[in-house]
Amino acid sequence: MDYGARLRQQIAESQNVKRQTEKSFGQDIAIIGMACRFPGANDLDEYWKVLSEGIDAVDEIPSERWDWREYYDEDPEAAHKMYNRWGGFIEGIDQFDPLFFKISPKEAELMDPQHRLFLEIAWRTLEHAGYAGNALAGSDTGVFAGCTNSHYSKRYQLAKQSEDYYLAALGNWNAALASRLSYFLDFHGPSLLIDTLCSSALSAVHAACNSLRRKECSVALAGGVNLILVPEHFIAGSKLKAHSPDGRCKSFDHRANGFTSGEGVGAVLLKPLSVALDDHDTIYGLVKGSAVNHDGRTNGIMAPNPKAQARVIGNALQDAKISADSITYIECHGTGTALGDPIEIEGLSQAFRMHTRENQYCAVGSVKSNIGHLEAAAGIAGLIKVLLAFQNKKIPASLHYEKANPHINFEKSPFFVNTSLSSWKSQGPRRAGISSFGLSGINAHLILEEQPNLTSVPSANNNVSLLPVSARSEDALMELLGRYRRHLEKHPEYSLADICWTASVGNAHHKHRIALITMTREEMWNLLNQCCLKGKQSGFYFPGVFHGVVAEADIINVHQVSNDGGTMQGRGLIEQAATNYVSGQAVNWRAINHGNTLRRIPLPPYPFEYVRCWAGEGEMEQKKPQSQKKLPCMISKHPLLGRRLGAVG
Repeated sequence: MDYGARLRQQIAESQNVKRQTEKSFGQDIAIIGMACRFPGANDLDEYWKVLSEGIDAVDEIPSERWDWREYYDEDPEAAHKMYNRWGGFIEGIDQFDPLFFKISPKEAELMDPQHRLFLEIAWRTLEHAGYAGNALAGSDTGVFAGCTNSHYSKRYQLAKQSEDYYLAALGNWNAALASRLSYFLDFHGPSLLIDTLCSSALSAVHAACNSLRRKECSVALAGGVNLILVPEHFIAGSKLKAHSPDGRCKSFDHRANGFTSGEGVGAVLLKPLSVALDDHDTIYGLVKGSAVNHDGRTNGIMAPNPKAQARVIGNALQDAKISADSITYIECHGTGTALGDPIEIEGLSQAFRMHTRENQYCAVGSVKSNIGHLEAAAGIAGLIKVLLAFQNKKIPASLHYEKANPHINFEKSPFFVNTSLSSWKSQGPRRAGISSFGLSGINAHLILEEQPNLTSVPSANNNVSLLPVSARSEDALMELLGRYRRHLEKHPEYSLADICWTASVGNAHHKHRIALITMTREEMWNLLNQCCLKGKQSGFYFPGVFHGVVAEADIINVHQVSNDGGTMQGRGLIEQAATNYVSGQAVNWRAINHGNTLRRIPLPPYPFEYVRCWAGEGEMEQKKPQSQKKLPCMISKHPLLGRRLGAVG
């Protein structure tokens, strides 16, 4: 069969799979990318390690935040003191690559680090989905960001720096957090901040799914971020009697005495399932249904309402059009409070008893037992936990559980606490519920299903493959080449054709460029290895390697180059395309990669060139995240150093 006939057959098979899936899944939302930084975990792999190995990532409050000894008192009634000295904290919050995001160093220094972290993780999410760079520029992509705290400006009284008042104000408005990403990447969909306190991130995902279903946007990025920079936050937790004196969240346990606060940031990229199938995206899970409501009038504005919690779960089940007896795991809010835990199980039981009388078939757990309560980012931490559990087909343990809270009768409920890493067995597709209940009284619940088991459509097997790799500096380019080499080793499941296609149309293209041409995956690894070992010394003079440096003014938005025309066959034409790429000329990526049936797959993360961006002199001398190598950065030579960039977001 010639290539054209084979391609037509593959397209027909893909369309048939799409029709079958639309019939089965209806209005399901596909999760096509994710990224995170949580306590003890700087990326998805490290997060799964924390979860699967049952690691407790809570530690003493680091001195870089504040000296807890100055504010600590075991007496919960002591004025202006906190009785909890523990929390879940992330590293390197003073590190950022401002020029990558087209932000001046001065503006980055005055900007709330929550804005910077969300920008980074949003970029990582797009890389994971294969839509980084300008892949979505000009589209109606929406951004939905959950965030509550805003400590940075208060800590350093930035508003008093009158000459930079504009930058300090803009950089510390929570409302600008989502819009900053839309501005940077030229997104034209809704760009909303969601603040419902502890349920912010999950409420943001719910809002994103609704926006997609109403066709306000075709793609949506949703997540949450939380940093804790002032001791008053912990003092408030103590005065509310919400914090655990030993800093451990003992969800559903008889010793439950509160939670401890934590930091983190995470995001997911969402699309209607039918569109994701059309676009050959990698799918990590499905949002079957979601719901949000409020407790209404209770014994107090912060008092939970089991009936309202039961209703929000029931509404999510109704939205998903499924029965509760098909759900085999619940990622609970699970704060580990003596009254909150029984109310949560009561609400869950009320909702499930509308569907089933079966007992103890559904596992429950809470990631707060590993990393603390991430508040505005708590829901996204639970969501990504479930997605990773889907991928690994295992349910992680909920930590610090000995025996049940005396007010919970698990034996007469559908639930049991999962206390060890266990195989996730299910008669049908694996399904999970995720709860997030805000101190504001706003409750959110999501129903997730594992990625669909579809008949795979084979990628076109090009005789010649072209891999474009680029970075903003030569040092970053060398680091990225090494990451591609390791990516090939670690992920044999990704075809070379898919890697090259995604690198072409789903990544940014920077000043320092290399194009590698090979026939096989093994040849590509060998070329990458040669470039890593001897590239700089030899000037990248290897057969099949093209190298060039493009002037900033000549960098072409390759994603807007026309895809019209036929395929490029023959090594000579591919080499011409490589020459065009490294010299900054237009390239027809679809013609090179036969992109009609190729998948978008995760790419290795771009090596940000970190510099310190922090308003407090002499503070935050932290080591940066171990998984993110700091590269030399000639920041002093950049023309934007110290300059205001007008209304830059």
